[in-house]
Amino acid sequence: MDLPFPFDNVSEADRHVFDSYSQRIDLKRGEVLFRMNEEADGFFIIDEGIVRVEIEREGTNPDESDNVLAFLEAGTIVGELGLLDQLPRSASAIAQTEVKLRKFAVADYNQLQVDNPTFANVLIAALGRSAALKLRNTSIRLDNMSGSKNDALVEKMVQQAHAAQIELQSWSEDRIDKVTFEIARAVEQEAENLAEIAVQETGAGNKADKTLKNRVASLGVWHSFHGKTGNGIVKKRTVEKIIDVASPVGIVFGIVPVTNPTSTFVFKTLICLKSRNAIILSPNRGALKCCNRVGEIVQEVLRQNGAPENLVQWISRRNSRKQVITFMNHTKIGLVLATGGGERCPSRI
Repeated sequence: MDLPFPFDNVSEADRHVFDSYSQRIDLKRGEVLFRMNEEADGFFIIDEGIVRVEIEREGTNPDESDNVLAFLEAGTIVGELGLLDQLPRSASAIAQTEVKLRKFAVADYNQLQVDNPTFANVLIAALGRSAALKLRNTSIRLDNMSGSKNDALVEKMVQQAHAAQIELQSWSEDRIDKVTFEIARAVEQEAENLAEIAVQETGAGNKADKTLKNRVASLGVWHSFHGKTGNGIVKKRTVEKIIDVASPVGIVFGIVPVTNPTSTFVFKTLICLKSRNAIILSPNRGALKCCNRVGEIVQEVLRQNGAPENLVQWISRRNSRKQVITFMNHTKIGLVLATGGGERCPSRI
C-alpha cells in the first residue's frame, strides 16, 4: 500500500520495511484512536476514512466545533508528535467515519533503530517534516479566528439576499402565509426522509425523534404564526399609549447546529420569511448533506410561488470560522440568529 507525503519518495524496499513493522487497524465511526493526555504509543497513517482531532473539554456541547482542530483524511499522518517528543497526547483522535489505518508503534520504532538505523533516520526525518507542515496549518487556522474584509462569496450572498428582501417587504400577510405554508408542507412531507439523512450523516439522535421535530418545526411553527401580523402594527396599548410595530431587520444570519440541523433550518427560515427578512444559513460542517436537501426543497417552493429564491440561502460547502465571522460582522447583516455554544456565538449577537 502507498505511503503518504512526506514518505512518498522512499524506495520500494523501504516501503516493504515500513509495512513489516506496522499493523493494520479498523475503526468504526465514533471509536477512539487515542485520548488527550494518554501516553503516546506510536503514530498512524490513515488509509481510508476521516479522523477528527479535537481538544476534549469536560461538559462542552458536542456541537461546539471550536474544540475540533482538524478533520484528517486518507493519506494523512496522525499522532506523530508522540513519537517525536515522547510526551502525552496533546489532543484526542476519533473516527469521524469508518476508518482503516496503519499503526507504527514506539516499540517497533525502537526495534527498527537496531535492525535498520538508516531507514529509522529516514522515518524520523519524515515525521518531523509532517509535524512542521501541521504547524504551518495551525498558523492558518489562527488567522481564521478573525474575519476577512474581502470574501467574494460573502459579498455575493449578502447582495443577493438584500435584493430579495427588498421585494419581500411589500408582500401581504396572506401571500406570506401562503408561501410559508407551502414551504412547511413540503418539508413536513419529507420529514421522515430528512430525519433519516440527518441521523446517518451526523450520528446524533434517532429517526423517530427527528421526524417529529421536523414536523413540529415546519407545520407546527407555521400554525403558530398563521393569521398573525409579521410586519406592521401588532398591538395597540391604549392605556400606555403605545403601539407595538413589527419591522424587518433586513438580512438574518442563522447558525444551524449538528444536533438538530433540518428542524433548525426550516423553523429559522419560516420565522424570517414571516417577518419579511431574508436569511443566510450556516450549517454545521457535519450536517451539510441534510441541510443541502432542506435548502433545495425551500428554494424550489419559492420558485414555484414566484418568490426570489435568494430569500433563503445557505453555505452549501464546508466553511471556515473566518467566513462565519465575516458574515456576522457584515454591515448588512441585521441579526445573528444563533443556536450553539458561547464560543461559537461571539459578542455580535
